[in-house]
Amino acid sequence: MRQLAIVLVVLLLLAVPTGDLAHSQTDSDRTPITGENATVLEPLIRLPNELQAVEDVTFSADGSLLAAGGYFNCPADADRHTCPGRVVLWTSGSGDVVTTFEAFAAPVISVAFSPDGTRFAALDESGQIQVWALPSRDEIAAFDNAQGIGDITFNLDGTLLASTGGEGAVRVWSMADNTESRPILAGYSTKFSLAFSPVEPLVALGGFREVGLWQVREPSENGGIVNVSSANLRAGPGTGYGVLGIALGGEELIILGTNDLGDWYNIETAAGLNAWIAGYLLDTDDVAGRAPREIATVTLPDDGETIAADLAFSRDGTRFASANFDLITGQGSLTVWQKDLTLLPVPEDAPPTPTPTPTPADAVPVLPALIGNLSMPEPLVMVSFNADGNLLAYAGEDDVLRLWIVGAGAELAAYETPLRTLDFSPDGTWLAAGLGDGTVELWGAPAG
Repeated sequence: MRQLAIVLVVLLLLAVPTGDLAHSQTDSDRTPITGENATVLEPLIRLPNELQAVEDVTFSADGSLLAAGGYFNCPADADRHTCPGRVVLWTSGSGDVVTTFEAFAAPVISVAFSPDGTRFAALDESGQIQVWALPSRDEIAAFDNAQGIGDITFNLDGTLLASTGGEGAVRVWSMADNTESRPILAGYSTKFSLAFSPVEPLVALGGFREVGLWQVREPSENGGIVNVSSANLRAGPGTGYGVLGIALGGEELIILGTNDLGDWYNIETAAGLNAWIAGYLLDTDDVAGRAPREIATVTLPDDGETIAADLAFSRDGTRFASANFDLITGQGSLTVWQKDLTLLPVPEDAPPTPTPTPTPADAVPVLPALIGNLSMPEPLVMVSFNADGNLLAYAGEDDVLRLWIVGAGAELAAYETPLRTLDFSPDGTWLAAGLGDGTVELWGAPAG
């Protein structure tokens, strides 16, 4: 481990109480984690060890549940990538196990609650996505994503589930029909991370040297923005073409798909459609209102082959952050932008959603403003905002939990703990850390 520029707080983890033994205060009585108390945090609760290693943790939107994904029943000499996956749900208030889900052929690497708490989704390394209804725990959908490291997240009203996969594609799955997968957007450049805004129909997509913000809404009926027949696609190498999605990037209408060779391709302009597709029907009003549209792109400030490995929005949606690392140097950085964007008008036939009132279509968008960038000698792979959006928790692979006040010249605090994933609770009173030994710890400010 590199020498840190600040004093590390070494924790005696074995002395931490487990389950509900540490709940001397109710969550409503607890003090939110802020820049004022971030230097005195402690792991106050250790949840029952139900996993051999934790790969992802997340709170439900109301903070009542905490989920962790990882693997279990893995022999000591086994390749962890072949170990069976498991998901555990706890009640945040008592630390009691609510349920476990174990139908995974590989470690679970991403978990997500829908904002209304009625759906829960998990992604494993084999590319299997499963979705359950809550509180019934009935499986309601199963999707095939790409194998490898990926991520999943619901949009603000739970009608869409976005995923990244091993090939760097982004897909947005409609939850309108829980019995079949229906990708409506596939990435045409490599993306590694994603996060939906909690207040707008926006998804942030992180890739090489940049983060893009896309407007994404539920598609019109019959599974698409436009009526495209895969059987009529007739260009490019190979056979067995399949249309995966439609996107509107600037003035370009982009049709994305694959062939039987596994190649990705796209149709770059509306003028070139006739050379690629027969029987193509386009409703321009529908495309303008519902097709995924890239509305802003920001460049990571660091030079080199930098990847946006993880993304997070603040609770009010006005800020988004990126945890980054350079493929060549191995160095990391943490970048934060302030966001004030103009969205396209909501279509007249769109279902009501809790979105802000859109500005006129001819208004000039205000691009996100860079408000903070912190460079680190170690790569960063995870990030989460506290409740007020002024404090970030982040980490890499050096077993150190770090905190930074947005825009400050140096990091605020660092704690040694072998974490693999982290997430702030919605009210900011807890910071969950998933550890490599299967433990989930809840960090907070001590009473008094």
